[in-house]
Amino acid sequence: MDPPRYNQVLDFIAILEQSDPAAFQSYNYSTQKEYPSIQRDKITDINSKGLPTIADVVAHLKLLKAFGALKAKVLGTSKVIKDLEPAQHKYWQVFLTNAVRRFIIFVSALRKYSCDTVSTVVREDTFFKVIKNKKFESMMSQIMPPLDVIMVWHAFLLNPKTFYDSFTRTDFIVFAKYPLPLDRIHGCIDNTTFEFNVPEIYRENYSKFVAIFHQ
Repeated sequence: MDPPRYNQVLDFIAILEQSDPAAFQSYNYSTQKEYPSIQRDKITDINSKGLPTIADVVAHLKLLKAFGALKAKVLGTSKVIKDLEPAQHKYWQVFLTNAVRRFIIFVSALRKYSCDTVSTVVREDTFFKVIKNKKFESMMSQIMPPLDVIMVWHAFLLNPKTFYDSFTRTDFIVFAKYPLPLDRIHGCIDNTTFEFNVPEIYRENYSKFVAIFHQ
């Protein structure tokens, strides 16, 4: 079968604009009252309802472009890593280190806000019995982290075993189960420049939330 011609393929931005909220798995997650059940006796089965959709994939590509735009803005150049000057390498490393620190503050604030009690005992069945935390879900729907924090979150998700292990051991499984909110993130990214522009209410809520954690 011949590949479709370019004029027969929807433009990426058009795909996002024409997609209903339900086209994003992160949105579907937010509307569910409970976590999807996990059937441990059917390891080889794949639930197609949980697979990424076309809208998810396009939104993810848009996010990657936003990361590239952020890096170009920070370094003042769009050169690839191998072509950067030593000073630029160092500057980017410092920027990433600070981004990791900001991510840690973000999740620490969420954990402190969401968890009334924290268990230091890790049990095998804990992950399967956890229920949605209403305080956590409500707060996540009202804030949007800065792009550098999202970049670290995204990078962490690329290592799912480490990601889940880290938040299971720190008794913050609700964050491990929370999807990257692509349904809201893509709307904050400019379709042309790929700059990240968060609505003022999200920015204010995030700043106030993190500030309270420091008090």
